[in-house]
Amino acid sequence: MNELVIQNARLIDPATGRDELGWLAIASGVITDLGMGKTPEATSQYDAGGLVLAPGLIDMRAHAGAGLQPGKIAEISAAALRWGITTTCLYADVTDAAALAHLRNGHHGSGRIEFFPPLTHGDDDARMVDVGLLKEAGAIGFANGGPMGRNNAHLRRALTYARDFEALVALQPVDPELSDGDMHEGLMATRLGLKGIPILAETIELRRLLAQAEDSHVRAHMDLISSAEGLAIMEAFPNITASASIHNLLMNDLDVGAYRTFTKIIPPLREESDRLALIDAVKKGQIKAVVSANMALGEQDKRVPYGEAAAGAAGFDILLAGLLQLVHEERLTLLEALRPVTSGPANILGLPTGRLAIGAPADLILVDIHAPWQVARHGQTGFGDNQPMEGRLLQGLVRQAWVAGKAHA
Repeated sequence: MNELVIQNARLIDPATGRDELGWLAIASGVITDLGMGKTPEATSQYDAGGLVLAPGLIDMRAHAGAGLQPGKIAEISAAALRWGITTTCLYADVTDAAALAHLRNGHHGSGRIEFFPPLTHGDDDARMVDVGLLKEAGAIGFANGGPMGRNNAHLRRALTYARDFEALVALQPVDPELSDGDMHEGLMATRLGLKGIPILAETIELRRLLAQAEDSHVRAHMDLISSAEGLAIMEAFPNITASASIHNLLMNDLDVGAYRTFTKIIPPLREESDRLALIDAVKKGQIKAVVSANMALGEQDKRVPYGEAAAGAAGFDILLAGLLQLVHEERLTLLEALRPVTSGPANILGLPTGRLAIGAPADLILVDIHAPWQVARHGQTGFGDNQPMEGRLLQGLVRQAWVAGKAHA
């Protein structure tokens, strides 16, 4: 007997291209059936009122920050779930397998949490983490969350080691010297008198990392592509996946405005032509994942001169609505917009979620794609006070979420 049937829902499944009005049945935390026509019997019925029922979002990059404890993880999980993110991947500086197992086995609150420990220890790129033990403890992948070590012999050894355990490694193409700046190198940086970060900071490192990945045959993912030139380089490597941040899809370097430090991120906001190229890459499926890159920073990190401000931005709240904005602008279809936050990352990570399929975990969101709201710094994300899109009007709110069939308002 089905425990719950959600009826009168617009079923959206990017994995199969499904877009139809119908129903979905749940029992024991998994999807038992879905379709159109007559609604099956169930212990409980939920009328979706014609709203969109889609797989819960999978956010492939959010930053855990320092002092990671089960309680903090539960806070992050709850903040993400409020905005439709049922699975959050945390970039966490945890190199001890026992500590990772403790965090994974702790209470994560409402949503699911996955962990990306670093591949190497801190600033010492010669010291690899114990990939095998960390993977056994539950690491879904490995990522330094920033520049990789400059020693190519050390990097090659680390990637080969990860390959031997069939581990996924997310590599961010950012040259540490060339990216030592404030914002994108261009006319806006010149006007503001800020130190520019050239696109070369991305492309020169991207070529190196791709060569290393190809040589080692590791499961590699290129993390946070921000430029049209970077996308052009990626075209020669169709078997290596890539992601972009929601900020780079929605904003450009002009949004820095009058030294708005909340817009300071790495990679920086690029020119409008780069933003449009990223949107086109999402449409074509070249960008497989769009991430929040959520980083919780306070006013002490941002209410300082632009050059002294920390890089990072809140992103949980704008991940879904930002993609829906591109739908409302008719740049993407609804299926294209949801693919890089559902089936796209699920395929990269090897997760059973991210799809509406019989037997899949019932991680779902019910979305009013037309509901208007205004982005704010306080009380919106629930985690982080550094939202660069503060004041922007967006459409799209989650009315209900289910994780393993359990409802969360």
